[in-house]
Amino acid sequence: MLEDSVSDLRSTLADLEHRLHSVEGEGNEWRTRYETQLELNGQLERQIGVVRERLEGLRGNPMGTEQCLSVIRSTGLHSVIR
Repeated sequence: MLEDSVSDLRSTLADLEHRLHSVEGEGNEWRTRYETQLELNGQLERQIGVVRERLEGLRGNPMGTEQCLSVIRSTGLHSVIR
């Protein structure tokens, strides 16, 4: 009976050591994913900033809109758009 108990404890110990090593490998994978996600978030924030600046530039420049409409009318695209 004591031998069975020792055998069970050794088996449990081996299982726990195996789990420990597999978790250590996963930790690196999750850390890599986390760092990659942070980098992507930073890139997206910069892109959002650029788009907002362009949008503000378009809103603040009504002449640009008028010039665009003028080009559409002069090139005959006006009839295509209707």
